[in-house]
Formats: sequence, C-alpha cells, structure tokens
Amino acid sequence: MEKFNPTRSGIPNPPKTVYVDPAVGVMIRLNSERLGISMREFVGQCVRFAIDNMVEDD
Repeated sequence: MEKFNPTRSGIPNPPKTVYVDPAVGVMIRLNSERLGISMREFVGQCVRFAIDNMVEDD
C-alpha cells in the first residue's frame, strides 16, 4: 500500500493519511505529473469531483 498525506488537499477535515493500492498510487503519480500539479492536489480534485457528482440511491 502506498501512503498519501491529504492534509492540504482542500477536503474539509481530511484524514491524516490514506493508504491506496500501489496501482492507484502509480495512476495518481502519472496523472498529477501530466497535469503539473502535486499528488495531494490531484487527489483533492478527484475527491471533490466525486463529492460534487454523487447521486443519492433511491
């Protein structure tokens, strides 16, 4: 598992550390490098996108 510190990701009250599957860590690193942003910022954007686009189950 790869360790990721999301403290300054822009997520309200984030956990101190998040563990992700190594394949997810590689995806995060490659995409953040491609976009020219930090891994922390990339994950923060992903989480904010997920929260903004959540659909309530009926």
